[in-house]
Formats: sequence, C-alpha cells, structure tokens
Amino acid sequence: MKPLNLRPASKKDFNFIDQLCQLSASNQAQWLGDPKINNLQDLQGKITEYENLFHHCIMTIELDGKAAGFTGLLYKEGDLEATIIGPVLLEQYHTRAFLQIVLDELMAKCINTFETLYINVANQNKYLIQSIDEQKWVASKNSANNIQSYSLNLKRALTL
Repeated sequence: MKPLNLRPASKKDFNFIDQLCQLSASNQAQWLGDPKINNLQDLQGKITEYENLFHHCIMTIELDGKAAGFTGLLYKEGDLEATIIGPVLLEQYHTRAFLQIVLDELMAKCINTFETLYINVANQNKYLIQSIDEQKWVASKNSANNIQSYSLNLKRALTL
C-alpha cells in the first residue's frame, strides 16, 4: 500500500468525518468555501441535493493506513463536472505541501470520469489557496463573499 490513499468513506468513518466537519466550521484556517458544512448531517444533506450516495462522493484520506482527513466530490451521475469538498485534514496535516499531494491524487482519480473540477475556498484557508495556485487552477471572476472560486480542466492540466 502506498503512503497516501484516497478510499471511499464508509459508516466506520462517520464519527471521524463529523469531527473534521466541525473542525472546519470552527477553524478559520480550514474553512470551506462552498458548500458550507458544519457537521456530518450538513454533508449528507448536500450529497442528497445532488441525488447521490455518501460512499460515491466522500473519500477518506489515509496516510500510512491511518485516517488523516476527508475530501469528496459533488456531482450528479453522468455529469462531466464536479465540485470538490475540502480537503479537510487533521490539523497536523493541514499544510500546503500535503494539500497539494491530496489534490494531485484526487485529480488523478477523476481524470477518466470528469472533464472539469471546481473548488470554492474561503480566503482564510491560505494553504489550500496556495496549493491551488501552484497547480495553475483558473480563478473565477465571480468570486465573492470572502470565497475564491477556481476551475481546472483535467484533460489539459494532466497532459501538460
């Protein structure tokens, strides 16, 4: 097994993911842009809006076999676009370098399913913004309310 792994989340991850949702809601450095998620119930509600299932959308981020965070994608079946949730990490892993590795791994997982990824990040989440900037995501002109919006064409990004 490689040191970093993104695997579908399961019921055994619910408490961990709920704790990280609460951490994200209370720690400005890890605030999510959109969707705003305060707890597991909010997360499940957002997935339901997309007519999708939790284990199809949410991934547990493991480092050396131990849970380090979670991320996910909001999309409807058949969509060629998806919006990233998070990543939300345990505080010791919330670094620019680790976030960049997680995003690289997530992009690689998505290349055969989606053409475009979107991410909305609160201005206070500096490490995530730095990671996105280094990966050449395109900033949206519609960013507002202390939230930066970005998009990435996967086919173009991963073949350059």
